Amino acid sequence: MVHVSRAYNDLPRLTEKAEVAAPRSSGLRSVRSLARFVPFHRAYHSVELTLLALVASVIDLAAGDLVATRVLVAGLLVFGVVTVIGHLASILSSSRLR
Repeated sequence: MVHVSRAYNDLPRLTEKAEVAAPRSSGLRSVRSLARFVPFHRAYHSVELTLLALVASVIDLAAGDLVATRVLVAGLLVFGVVTVIGHLASILSSSRLR
């Protein structure tokens, strides 16, 4: 997304450096570093999501209803919104767009 924006604005290509990718705001940098210790975004990887769905289906089977699947989907929705907002804020606050 950043590379396309830079290309449309005739800006030079960037090298992939951690300093350039890091957010300029110290508050956002600290939130981003905390996200490493609570990696809820990993739930969207195929293996992890499959395991979560398996656990939810076993709980649903034992309970006789779909409450675990509903909780899983609601949690994924909430964490998905947080992840998208976090990624967008990280991109918009990095030095890559300058």
